[in-house]
Amino acid sequence: MKKNFWLSFLTILLIFTFRLNNCFAQDLTEIKDSIYSDILKEQRSLKVFLPETYKPGSADKYEVIYLTDGEWLTGLFPFIYKFTKNENYVPSVIIVALPNTYIEKANQRDRDFLPVHVPDNALSGGADKFLAFLKNGLIPYIDKTYPTNGINTLYGHSYGGLFVMYTFLTEPQLFEAKTCIQPKDRIPYF
Repeated sequence: MKKNFWLSFLTILLIFTFRLNNCFAQDLTEIKDSIYSDILKEQRSLKVFLPETYKPGSADKYEVIYLTDGEWLTGLFPFIYKFTKNENYVPSVIIVALPNTYIEKANQRDRDFLPVHVPDNALSGGADKFLAFLKNGLIPYIDKTYPTNGINTLYGHSYGGLFVMYTFLTEPQLFEAKTCIQPKDRIPYF
């Protein structure tokens, strides 16, 4: 049942990919947050989207979807979530978008998402540190700060999808659902 639920969600996501803009996500409460990572030795910005059903002081708890490449997906993913939620395909969730870090105008996604060093890519090979940041820093911070229920999903595309696969192989218990989307609309789901 849960697998069909996420598969439906992802199918709808693909239908609308790159055809939407930020105006559709305005009904969700967006919180700009950040956390310092001792593991990565840097401040990481976050965009947290609380569900429409969230009420301060309520005892309600929500699943969390963590998005890699957060700066690119914050206009698209919350809209798709809202659409599928309104159609009763998905439950209320918290969305945590993780924008990439840029150092001297260089996107550090290769550093964060690639598990091994590649000779032609000087930044590659830091996925183990990024995963440790998620496990030991970010997830505990989100669980402490927001009304979560302990059920987590990791979503990634391209190198972010490779990172999702790496997470599945090295820390399979960390996320209940893992979704990686690769170019050409191939959807591995596990």
